[in-house]
Amino acid sequence: MTEKHTIRTLYARIRGNFVRGLAVLFPFYLTIIMIRFLITAISKPLSHPIRWFAHLFALDIKAHPFIENALIVGISLLLTLSLILFVGLLAQRVFGKRIMKLFEVTFEKLPLVNTLYRTFREFTRILTGDAGDTYKKVVLVSIPGSQGKTIGFVTASLMLDDTMPYLTVFVPTAPNISTGFLLFLPQHEVIETTLTSEEAFKIIVSIGILNKRIENAVDPSGK
Repeated sequence: MTEKHTIRTLYARIRGNFVRGLAVLFPFYLTIIMIRFLITAISKPLSHPIRWFAHLFALDIKAHPFIENALIVGISLLLTLSLILFVGLLAQRVFGKRIMKLFEVTFEKLPLVNTLYRTFREFTRILTGDAGDTYKKVVLVSIPGSQGKTIGFVTASLMLDDTMPYLTVFVPTAPNISTGFLLFLPQHEVIETTLTSEEAFKIIVSIGILNKRIENAVDPSGK
């Protein structure tokens, strides 16, 4: 074994270990960054009022910046989560539903705002699993001009002029599931699967990395 070959082997091992270490640590790093971002984003709206109240009652917490930030963020996060829980409980009551409906109608009437609101509303419903039966049926459909298949969601059924039953299938784009294509397909061209909407969206958002074997998800009844 020559010295040159030994150096190449050592370099290959170092590079391989570095790549493996990066593959292990990078997801943890991104997860921590995302959690930190979410905590900051959730706690920020109420942090300013809390700081104002602390100043109003002459609470001297600025002398310890770390304690100040941790205390403010902690209280803000707790209050925000409590507010979200309260809104969720309120939305189940008749009075709360009327208030939510009022806000929804107002946003729906505003140009440009209504488009953004609908997009974010559907995106949030999908992520939280609150989309009801809208995206419950996951299917495979043919890609136009290709023999490939893609995942779609049956949103409705209808009868066209030729009295043939058609299905309205929403095909989201990857990884941005808030946009996509709306297809009207004959029922016999749609392949039903046993995938849940959560599993299907995981496959789409992760561009196929977090996948369940599609061939095992096809409905054995052949519908």
